[in-house]
Amino acid sequence: MPLREAKSIDALAAETSDADLTLSADPPLTLALDRRVTAPRLGRASATPRSYAADEFVPRDRRSLFETLVGSTDLTWKRAHRALDRCLDCWDATGSLEAITDYEEFDTPAVRTTRDVLREADSSYRDLAAATPPSGATAVVDEARLSSLDRTLLPDDYRTVSPFTGETAELPSFHVFPSATAIVDALVTQLDARAAEAVGIVLDDSSVFSPLVESALETAGVPYQGGPGFVDDDDLRAFLRLSEAVFAGGDLRVSDLRPLVARLGIDLDREDDHRRVDRVAVGTAYDRFREAVRTGTLREAIAVYEEASAGSLDPLRRECDALGLLDGTFTRRRLDQLRYYVGSFDVPVDRDDDGVLLADGAVASYIDRPVVFYLGLGDGWARTPPDLPWVDPGERVQRDLDRFEILLQNGRERHALVQETHAGSAVTPCVYLRDAVDDTVETFTDLPHATHGDDATRDGVGTPFVAPDASASATVGGGYRDRDSDRHRDRDDNRDGDPDRDDNRDGDPDRDDTDGDYSDRNADSDDGDRTAPATVSQSTLRRLANCPREEYFRRLVDSPTSLPMARGTVVHEAAELYVADPDAVRERREAVIDAMCEQVRAYASTVREPVERTRLDLALETVTRYLDAHPPEETSHDAYADRSQSNELAERLGMSADSALTERWFEAPEVGLHGFVDLLHSGTAVVDYKTGSQSTAASLRRRGALDPPHEDPTFQAAAYLAQQRRERPNRPLEIRFVHVLEQADRLARGDDVSVDDCVTTVEYLPCTFGEFAARRETYEAVTDYADSNDRVKALEPLGYEAYRDFFTEHDLPRKGVDPDRRADVTRAFIEYTKARYKDTKYVENGCRKAIGDVDDLVGERYLTDDLDAFESFVARQRDRLADYRRDGFPVRVREDGPNWDRVDARDLVIDDV
Repeated sequence: MPLREAKSIDALAAETSDADLTLSADPPLTLALDRRVTAPRLGRASATPRSYAADEFVPRDRRSLFETLVGSTDLTWKRAHRALDRCLDCWDATGSLEAITDYEEFDTPAVRTTRDVLREADSSYRDLAAATPPSGATAVVDEARLSSLDRTLLPDDYRTVSPFTGETAELPSFHVFPSATAIVDALVTQLDARAAEAVGIVLDDSSVFSPLVESALETAGVPYQGGPGFVDDDDLRAFLRLSEAVFAGGDLRVSDLRPLVARLGIDLDREDDHRRVDRVAVGTAYDRFREAVRTGTLREAIAVYEEASAGSLDPLRRECDALGLLDGTFTRRRLDQLRYYVGSFDVPVDRDDDGVLLADGAVASYIDRPVVFYLGLGDGWARTPPDLPWVDPGERVQRDLDRFEILLQNGRERHALVQETHAGSAVTPCVYLRDAVDDTVETFTDLPHATHGDDATRDGVGTPFVAPDASASATVGGGYRDRDSDRHRDRDDNRDGDPDRDDNRDGDPDRDDTDGDYSDRNADSDDGDRTAPATVSQSTLRRLANCPREEYFRRLVDSPTSLPMARGTVVHEAAELYVADPDAVRERREAVIDAMCEQVRAYASTVREPVERTRLDLALETVTRYLDAHPPEETSHDAYADRSQSNELAERLGMSADSALTERWFEAPEVGLHGFVDLLHSGTAVVDYKTGSQSTAASLRRRGALDPPHEDPTFQAAAYLAQQRRERPNRPLEIRFVHVLEQADRLARGDDVSVDDCVTTVEYLPCTFGEFAARRETYEAVTDYADSNDRVKALEPLGYEAYRDFFTEHDLPRKGVDPDRRADVTRAFIEYTKARYKDTKYVENGCRKAIGDVDDLVGERYLTDDLDAFESFVARQRDRLADYRRDGFPVRVREDGPNWDRVDARDLVIDDV
């Protein structure tokens, strides 16, 4: 279906100039036609039927009708609003107030009560129903868009004016950008205050474009009209959210409260972000406001807020007075009513009456500006007909399609600024736009277009459009300056919205996606220089390998303590306490659990406290059972030191946590590492406690890959084994990860659980891969099959001594390291075995499979060359860190980019690669 050519506002004005009155269903059009009248006259030259009958420019009486309804009936606010919406919509669509009860589903007490009130209440609807048709010459523009109630005003004789010429038209030029930000940047760089009156901007008011454009225009000093409404007022939003915070009680988090109390001049410590509000001292201003909300009237709460914030809530005070709320007790129910009201009705506010005109692409038809920009043009520009029995869906869609086609042809100069993709997915053009093109259109690049980069004015593509000249606005005395009905899609003509829609999707506040291991105790010091740091932690290595820019923001923005982190901290402290004084912990177990709960209470919601107590109890049980079954060995360690880390749990209990084995700090400049070890269990084993999910040794080894790094890397095992190798060179070593909550569910059920099921051990063997292949343990593992297996049939007759002799003399490389030499060693081993046993097919097959098994066995362990490679990796990362400090931190080091799920500072890290 081709785009039908629409008549311009000037053409419509000329065509209706001989009429005494021009009627249209479109308020912006009637105002634009009025502005083009040059001859003196009484009354308006153009109007909507309701504005003509009520003698108002743009009638808005839903608020006053709602106030009358809730003030004179016992209907709840939500039922009253819903019934009012339905009654007015049906009255408008059918022309009869009584018609709504003809539909069985709407013949309810609430609807009948509302209908009875509307019979008597003053309104533009009642004025229109009782109005006498105009006596002079009448022209009607786009009669199909008039409702049945509108048509009651039409005289017997009137002239219809089509909004279309009967010809076809061209679509506006499309400019495709990589992001919404790039679109807004390219737009605003072309505008200034002098050209503002010549420009109209059409966008989906519910999309990201609305706040982006408003913010960009304000920053650029370009005036605009149709901006934020009553519901967007900063003081109103802060007052409502602060009141909500008061009623939320002690479970509210500091992070949620901080931006709110900032309006009261209070700055809360970010380190307390995950703490409950009732566990911190917020400030006197907030305390006074909280008291006013809890015990006073709404008038008193407003006054306290205004005094503390120096803001003004006069519009809110007036609305509350009209609703009869101002002097009543401020209860949670009153707050819910107030929030519902401001979200459902458009309250007039004082607006600037000049500047760029902003309009909503989902409702606008006419933009009385010579230059018009269309932003986005996505699915939000078409409206779905409401599911109401008096609405003809096909007719409603056709009316909306007519509106859309007219909208695309406003102004003498038109530009469509669109995105090809958003969040990795193609942006779908508006369905009406797809219908207007003969070919299949799936993305905007299927239409004639020009492509622009992030900086459209300097990317070599050229300026996407020319800034409008202020002199171009010869006809502009302002556009449709009151955007209330556009911005909120009537609040006076919203026939499609559902006032009972609930967008509050409850999340799980206790969802635990982190390991929770003692915060980030391996935080790196940063003296601000641009050289490589002497040492780094395994946490830093993890961030550098995934997203170097996150490491930069990690140094700028502190991570607040969260519930998982607080839980991990107190479990570690309890484990430290048990090593230092196991008898005291056993004797005072309940007191220890109480103290642990008190330490995390600031981060746990009230309803979750019993669950958290059970978790901590089971974690302590796992720790004590493990240490009882595997008691630490008193051994000297020269490569570790005490960094005097405090133990809050011990301080709470008045106990001592002193031990030469727990919470040992190491710093190894020669390796480039530092960190904390939870427990030096023996001369050859270290223990690390985990409160997150358990991983296998093979998984930890895969995630410790270096070239390329794993998408979810972890280098803790390699780092701690490398440190322990300094202390115990040429010795087999272990790091044991004790997952204290892994079996919590089974323990809570009373199941018989082995504590070893909670432990993952990663080994280090001081040998090369070839030496590992020659070990007896390796031989026994590759022959640990049924007697019929080819490996057993080939190697058992060969015997371990012959097996060892071969691999001692032939250095077998790992798979993928030296393929040619590996193939030569494999062939030599096959011939070696055949010569000593027999030349059969199963001998060859068994030898090949046995060599393949050696790689699998090493997969769970670190060997000498593994830790050597890791130490080289650390050195490279330290050098890169120094380079990043000089030249800037990149987003990615891997070709496919970082794993964004593992980037804590995602909102700060802009992907510009």
